[in-house]
Amino acid sequence: MFGPDGSRVIKEVKAVDDSTVQFTLNQPQAPFLQNIAMTSFGIASPTAVKEKKENFKNEPVGTGPFKFVEWKRNDAITLDKNADYWKEGLPK
Repeated sequence: MFGPDGSRVIKEVKAVDDSTVQFTLNQPQAPFLQNIAMTSFGIASPTAVKEKKENFKNEPVGTGPFKFVEWKRNDAITLDKNADYWKEGLPK
């Protein structure tokens, strides 16, 4: 589906502003949004990737309503409320 450099489907990726990305495709592709929602297409913090290097995959970073606390592989994931979450009143 995607070439090693994304050239088969994606023609151009452009940062429109601080919170908007624009994809220009080489041809129409109905499942494009679904496809880029897959884990392998996630947008990662460049700072976290540089700091954590190979351990980045084990120490997730995000901006959601919960913060990652602990991960016990094949057992449990512990989350905590993100007091700095951008939407007032959440999480509850």
